[in-house]
Amino acid sequence: MKKGRLLLLCFLLLMASLPSMAQITTEPVEEGDTSEHSVKPAPKYREDKLWKWSNFYVGGVPGFGISSYYMEVSVAGEAGYFVHNRIALGLQSSYTYSYDRYYEVSYNIIRSAPYIRGYIWEGLFAEAAYEFTTLKNFKDRLNGGVLVPRFTSNSLLLGGGYHDSYENGFGFYFAVLASVLNTNSVLNANPAFQLGLTYRFSGNKHD
Repeated sequence: MKKGRLLLLCFLLLMASLPSMAQITTEPVEEGDTSEHSVKPAPKYREDKLWKWSNFYVGGVPGFGISSYYMEVSVAGEAGYFVHNRIALGLQSSYTYSYDRYYEVSYNIIRSAPYIRGYIWEGLFAEAAYEFTTLKNFKDRLNGGVLVPRFTSNSLLLGGGYHDSYENGFGFYFAVLASVLNTNSVLNANPAFQLGLTYRFSGNKHD
């Protein structure tokens, strides 16, 4: 009899403890649950950012030429951005100082050219650029020392070239561009030959 009462008492204690056990039972958190028990996923790197350092590149090249009667010093730079894997938009600019001792002529030339460059296969590309050229302080002493403070010319350039290692790191390129629209052929060579060095930045998790 005492044994039966003991079993009944254990059964009643077990039944009384079931509600409290149910309260502490954790249920699996459904996707999108914002309760305090849910585990928030780690933020993911967004691949659709408008600006990525890995798409940005810079470049430039200095120039120097000298002879018995002629001297020229120039510096050129550029910056560009890949809006697509094989399409880049950029801007080139340069400054040149020339002096011809034989003709006693000295002048400064400033050029700037926004361009679009499309890579056809590997490093081969086609390019279209619109170049703005300004000649300043042109002085011809043989013609009475006439000083021309400013002279401008615009030119639409079409052509192509090759860019080594354009995908990342350091590289070089050369291009040949023909002028199809030139407001003054005196200031713009046709065709125009270009040579430059570039550096494309590498991406990272903060890109």
